[in-house]
Amino acid sequence: MARISALDGAWESLFDRLGLLSRIREEGVVRLTGAELGDAADPRLMGELERSGQLPALLRRSGMSLLPLGPEEWAVGLLDTHRCVSCADARPRPVPETGLVSLERDRLYSTDTLLRFCLCGGIFDELLGGRAYPTAAGAMPSGRFSFRVRSTAAPGQAYSLCADRAPSGIDCVLESRDALCLCAARGTAAEALPICRLYYPYRTWRARTDKPVIPVFLVRSGDLLHLFRYAFPDEGDLSSLSLVSHTAYTFADESITVAHVRQLWQSTRPAPEPDLPFPQADTFPRVIDLLGALWEGPLERAQIPLRCEIDARQADYYIHAAQYLGLADCVAGVPGAPLCLTDEGRRILGLPWRARCLALIACIFRRPVFHRAFGRALQLGDAPNRELVIRLMLECGLPLNETTLARRASTVRGWVSWILAQCGEGAQLSLL
Repeated sequence: MARISALDGAWESLFDRLGLLSRIREEGVVRLTGAELGDAADPRLMGELERSGQLPALLRRSGMSLLPLGPEEWAVGLLDTHRCVSCADARPRPVPETGLVSLERDRLYSTDTLLRFCLCGGIFDELLGGRAYPTAAGAMPSGRFSFRVRSTAAPGQAYSLCADRAPSGIDCVLESRDALCLCAARGTAAEALPICRLYYPYRTWRARTDKPVIPVFLVRSGDLLHLFRYAFPDEGDLSSLSLVSHTAYTFADESITVAHVRQLWQSTRPAPEPDLPFPQADTFPRVIDLLGALWEGPLERAQIPLRCEIDARQADYYIHAAQYLGLADCVAGVPGAPLCLTDEGRRILGLPWRARCLALIACIFRRPVFHRAFGRALQLGDAPNRELVIRLMLECGLPLNETTLARRASTVRGWVSWILAQCGEGAQLSLL
């Protein structure tokens, strides 16, 4: 985490040194060169930050955006440069079968394997209305073009900017006889899309072809695959990005019912509470995303925020959660060493979807508080409220103060709610 923390500190100093807050209030957007940025433009991190949308902490707190304009130039201000990504609105359909034994759909933990699966399964063929051929990928500095970006502080106001060889890239370019697709992809849950990931390649390729250019964002989260198709109604306006369609696919080939999970709960005997911090990681799919990131090998802690596209503090929370469940640990058990999957974690991630999901639920049930909380969910028909969870935590003798208990109770409720969601039951259980 040290590199990211150092970058955050450099941005704090930069804003003080250049008086950027007052300049942005007056001008709306400020252009900065690499020389002005100094240590705040660590070349080892800037490209990764621009790709992932992981802004320095000061910019996140201030609601500001950082937009690359060239190899050594950026724009910073209150800019409309991101789009929220909602995965809740589409009814998923089964993923297509590829018939390929060397491309296992239960082990698509990297962006490359995810893209290959979609290509071999015909998902891109359907999108483009014909045979899709992968033609390019990777870093592609932008062409030179002018564009506008809207202000988030002043509705109706936009700023004119120019990109020239700005750092850019795309995970995959696909082409059919009649159209071209630009696909940005990630193998973990997404809350927001940095628009420049699609806009810069879009403008670059629009200048090269008369074919329609289709921007796409592909997201794998848990057992779902989401394909978001976008358009730029005003090609000169980066902020004009609009959603055209959202198609969801599920990898689940067998359902999990409340009866299955109740039987698992009844047969699981909780183990003693481990001598580890009680987790503060409300979103269990992010724990799964972290495990998936470790599937291909150990990761330094500083790599995890960028790999999973979460901030450094969140990364610590989800690392502790994976360790708490016994699914990840430091290499050779040495504190400070890279994080890796435990033997149990690797065994579980290698299982087919349904078996993997049930094995993860069993890991949760082996922790006393979660076992009790799910028992109450069976009685109540929903996840227990915070007050009840805190009482259960006190009954289990957790050595936490009142404030910490309230925060950790959100994790218990979040994980129990995730278990219920795997049963497809929502809030209605009607078990007893």
